Amino acid sequence: MKKEKQRIIEKLIEVIPALTEGQLFWLDKVIRVFKSPHKFNIVESDIFNKTSLDNFGDALRIHHSFSIEPFSKDKFECVLERVLNISGSQATLALKGNRGHDISIEV
Repeated sequence: MKKEKQRIIEKLIEVIPALTEGQLFWLDKVIRVFKSPHKFNIVESDIFNKTSLDNFGDALRIHHSFSIEPFSKDKFECVLERVLNISGSQATLALKGNRGHDISIEV
């Protein structure tokens, strides 16, 4: 197991006992979402690789477990930026109101 992953697990284990019953309910809900069966496929993409696709799919699953609302354009762009950045690419949202592009992506 990578050191960073181990550090995050230890940090989570440390804080869990201090969570309220409500916080534990929501944490359990997210864990159940992650454990549920799923399948993500890439047909063809210059942006997504297996890691970024899995991370994006997990973000969508979390969104839909807490909301019946569609995934809006703003939410899509925000999640895409975060997913690409945590997956090894570089992405930056453009400033609100930018008349050019919405997001810059380097893969």
